[in-house]
Amino acid sequence: MNGTIIKEVFMKRWTKEEELYLRDNYYILSPQEIANNLERTRKSVIFKAHEMGISKDERWSEEEIQKLKENYSTHSFKELMEILPGRNRNAIQFKASKLGITERKNVFDFRFFENIDTEEKAYWLGFFYADGFVLDSSNSHSRNYEAGIKLYKGDYKHLKKFNKSINGNLQVTFETRTCSFNGKPQESCNIRCYSKEMVHDLESHGCVQNKTFIIEVPDIDANLMHHFIRGFFDGDGCICTDSAIRKTVAINFCSASLKMLEQMRTILYKEGISSYITDEKGRNTYRLYIRGMQNADKMWNYMFSDATIYLDRKVEKKKRLYEEYDLAQRLLRRSEMAG
Repeated sequence: MNGTIIKEVFMKRWTKEEELYLRDNYYILSPQEIANNLERTRKSVIFKAHEMGISKDERWSEEEIQKLKENYSTHSFKELMEILPGRNRNAIQFKASKLGITERKNVFDFRFFENIDTEEKAYWLGFFYADGFVLDSSNSHSRNYEAGIKLYKGDYKHLKKFNKSINGNLQVTFETRTCSFNGKPQESCNIRCYSKEMVHDLESHGCVQNKTFIIEVPDIDANLMHHFIRGFFDGDGCICTDSAIRKTVAINFCSASLKMLEQMRTILYKEGISSYITDEKGRNTYRLYIRGMQNADKMWNYMFSDATIYLDRKVEKKKRLYEEYDLAQRLLRRSEMAG
């Protein structure tokens, strides 16, 4: 090692971000490519990799190789990293490629809904209550256990968020059907999870097959309830203009289960949020209304407190409606002053 390299290695400290980049990319990029991206020399990259105990020549034991072969096509990368301690995702992919193991079946966290103990789980449970479905072969003529979500085509990115939450490699699919009401083409996007475990876990939390008229608020941690309600809102809720002149905003939820909405109304009342329920006569549905600008604002803040996952489209709509409300208030004040 010449004097230039010695000076670089020992004088220019590696940051944690650089070390993480090196570890994540050493199996998929050449040392020279990494060196160029980090503005270092090729030899210093190789030296640091050796120091960190990572090397493309690092031997895999026969036991590791066997575990990789047995589990690569049926387990998520998170699970594979637990099965193969010390091997990161890139190392696993690189070794699988070397071994010619390329087939990966649809994998995801089958037990994602087993315990509703995080924001993501509570949110997606609420979303399943609204726009999800389960098919249980023990309760129908279906041959499969299936849990899935079907949305308007434009919301396909939201299904990708779900796929990320369950640590899956599932594909979002698209289909076009003719609407039975107006005969027009109807485009949708779908994601499907074929798993007996996931179906049974969802059922244990009240999200059952043919749930439309019988759902009830699930028994989950009260601290996670607002995430569940936000998920239900993103599926079966709406934020809209309540007054054409004043541009006030209202929030409402639609459901065929009156009990579900009554239970939600009780929860919201405890949070200081007033609401009422109407019967959508002729539609076999009910609607829970939160009206009044301050009341609706309180409801929004309740649902989105510490939120990290939501349907982007509705957040953008809320921003637009609030801007319209602010503008309407300014115009009304000017009109009153002029009068």
